[in-house]
This record gives sequence, C-alpha cells and structure tokens, in this order.
Amino acid sequence: MVQMSDTDTAKMVPALEWLRSALEPLKQLLAEERQASAEFNLFELLERHRREETHSRVLTWLLDPNGNHGVGDYFLKTFLLTTGCPLEVADNSDWSQGTSQREWGHEVDGTRGSLDILVVDASKQFLCAIENKVFHDESAGQLNRYRRALEESYQNFTRHYVFLTLAGISPRSEDERAHWICASYTDILEIVERSINECASEMRDDVRVFLQHYTNTLRKIVIPESTEIQQLARKIYLEHKDAVERVLKYKPKYFDDVKRRLKKAIEQQEGWTLETQDDTPDLIYFQPDVLEEFEVLKAGKWMPNHLLWFEFGCIEKGDDVGKAWFQIELAPALDKGKVVREKIIETFRRRSDLFQRETEYDDSGMRWEAQDWLIKDADLGTDWDAGIVRHRVNQFASNEFQSILEVIVNCLREYETEQDQ
Repeated sequence: MVQMSDTDTAKMVPALEWLRSALEPLKQLLAEERQASAEFNLFELLERHRREETHSRVLTWLLDPNGNHGVGDYFLKTFLLTTGCPLEVADNSDWSQGTSQREWGHEVDGTRGSLDILVVDASKQFLCAIENKVFHDESAGQLNRYRRALEESYQNFTRHYVFLTLAGISPRSEDERAHWICASYTDILEIVERSINECASEMRDDVRVFLQHYTNTLRKIVIPESTEIQQLARKIYLEHKDAVERVLKYKPKYFDDVKRRLKKAIEQQEGWTLETQDDTPDLIYFQPDVLEEFEVLKAGKWMPNHLLWFEFGCIEKGDDVGKAWFQIELAPALDKGKVVREKIIETFRRRSDLFQRETEYDDSGMRWEAQDWLIKDADLGTDWDAGIVRHRVNQFASNEFQSILEVIVNCLREYETEQDQ
C-alpha cells in the first residue's frame, strides 16, 4: 500500500472537510425525497413491493379483460401493442373471450416448470406468454423449456412471448432472443398510468387508489432520482473529485462484510454447523446439529443430500445492499424421502406464522422465508459493524429460530412414530 506523504495528508484533510460542507445541500434534497417516499403505500406496508409474485399477481389481474378492475381490455391491448404485437391482432375489438392466469404449470424432458403469466384467447387462437423477472435472473434453459411446452400445448396458436424485466434486458440465450420480446417496468408504469387516465369513468374509486399505490411503487423501483439531485451530485463530484474518490475508496463493502460476519456468527452459534458450499453467492448455508439424528433428512436430491437447507441470504446490489434475511429450502426428495417431504410441506403451511412467502422452483424445490429482515436498513448506519450482525443472529437463534426448530423436530418425530406403527 502506498503511504500518503505529509503534504498529501495536509491537502486531503481540508478537502474532506470542504466536502462535508458541500454535501449539506445534497443531504437536504435527499431528505426531502425520502420524506416524499415515506408517504403511506400499501405495497410497502405489506412488504410486497419487491416481491416478484406481487407484480405477477397485479399484472395477471390487469391483463384479464373480464377482471373487476374497470379497465376492460384496455391494459391488455396496450401491453400487446407496446410489446410489438401486430396492430391487427392487438387492436382487435373483442377480447372478451380472453383469460389470464399465473403460474402456468408444465413439464418438459422430466423438468417441471411454471410460466409466470399466460394470456389465452381461444377464439383468436392467440396466446401471450410473459416471463416476469423483477429482481432475479433467469435460470439456464428456462425460456426454451417454456416455449417448447407452449408450442406443444398450443400448436395452432399465434404465440407472443414477452420477457419482462426491470430494465428491459435481453434473455441470456442468443437463440431465445429471436423469440422473446423484451419489455421493462418503465413500460408497465406508463401502461398503468394510461389505464388510470383513459378508463377513469369506468373505474371504481378503490381500484383507482390501489393502482395509484402501485404506480408509486413502480416509480420508486424504476425511476432514478430527480434531475436536481443528479446535477448537484455531479457538481460536487467535479469540484471535490479527489476527496470524493478517497471517501469511495474506504466506503463499507456491505455485501462482503455482512456475509463474512454472518459466517462468523454461525460458527460461534452453539449447535449450528456452517456449510462450505458456495454455489449461490448471496446465500450462506448452515445446519442445526439437533437434526443430525433424523436419517430421513439425508434423502434430498441436492448435494450433499440435505432435504432441508437453512440459509441466510444477503442482497448484493441496489438500494437494499447488505440487508439480510433467513429462509429454509426444501429440496426435491429421493424416493425414501417423499413421504416425509409432503409432511414437512403440510406442517409449514399449517404454521404460516413462522414459514412465510412460500415459493416453488422449476426443479420442484421449495422455499419459505422468515417474517422479517434479519439485517435492516437501520442496522447499516454509522455503528452497523459494531457487533450488530452477531447480535441479530443471536437474537434470531434464541427466539424465532427456536420456534421454527421445535416445529420441525416435532414434525419429524411424528413421522417416525407413524412409520413405526
């Protein structure tokens, strides 16, 4: 490491002080923006604004020409036109036979999957398939499997494929780029706003309020900061470039630091064993030692054959970087573990107070998340690294996790008793 000379230090310290003063107007603007964003929002209150499932549900509802939203087929037509569907198809006057559904299930080459949204109008022999990726990447071969399944199930239909992402990115596979039209959530925001304005006379007040909450949610996700903030930030950088670069050099690496501290906290937790696999960069795996006695839990298809996976996740990028949560994954089972797997699913669903936000994957894996963030924004302030991660893990281990573990152990003992009878 190159050491700063006394002369460099003498120059840099005042520059950093000047930077502190220069940042005050920017801090004021950001505070005003935060205050505006603090207005009541139903999606944020329910912590659904960053859930892919939530956006899929809203879009499926709006795409239904017979839905109780009051926009008729306006949203559907506008979406089709926006995503490049031919005018003679999209602007057809009668879409009353159209239907929309979430999670269209299918199986291709022995792999089960669920397309996020499927719109079908049998009278027109037309379908629109939408794969919705708000905060997650597509998995390998996913779009190809969906397309093949639709081609087999709807052989004589005109098929319109839309790959919907936050920024309108293209599919990973070059082959699939020829089939899937890219759309962004900026497009969705514009279509929803147009629907509110154009269908005002037919729309009930409660639906209008709901859609206004949704558009406010989308603005926070897809629209950058105000032009005034951008200009002031640029001005500060240009005037204090060296000082800003020095600040950035020593900024916290939240993702790396939180992950490292989570691993250390797991190692220090009595009765927990840290798993070493790093297949998924944003997850840290561990196993509770008390479950070692249950041989049936070694019947999962994911190596090293755990049926239940205990994980802390950490957000790597974006506004929520560094925030962490707890989740449990249930792997697909080998033959000897299929019965207990169904019992676990039934138990988790019965105790939805502990096991929330159920998600099923294409490969039949399932996931449940804990009720709240383990590491929140408020934990990542000026004192965030003073043992806060270990403290939060200890709190979780002593309280919520004890309840989770008790439910799992009781479930497994019931299973063993049933098998002995």
